Amino acid sequence: MKELFHQFRGEFKKIIWPNREDLIKQTTVVIVTSLLVAAVVFVMDFIYSNGFDFIMKIFG
Repeated sequence: MKELFHQFRGEFKKIIWPNREDLIKQTTVVIVTSLLVAAVVFVMDFIYSNGFDFIMKIFG
């Protein structure tokens, strides 16, 4: 068990933690990208569902 803890500490020391500025930039990129993807999915869903309803009205 002692060896496992020693190895864990060794691996934990290898982690490179981002500074505050980098963390804020990366978080902003993730949030903006998520919002853009959500917007694209929403628009595609809106177009497909309305398009399907339109086609059903024409041929239904």
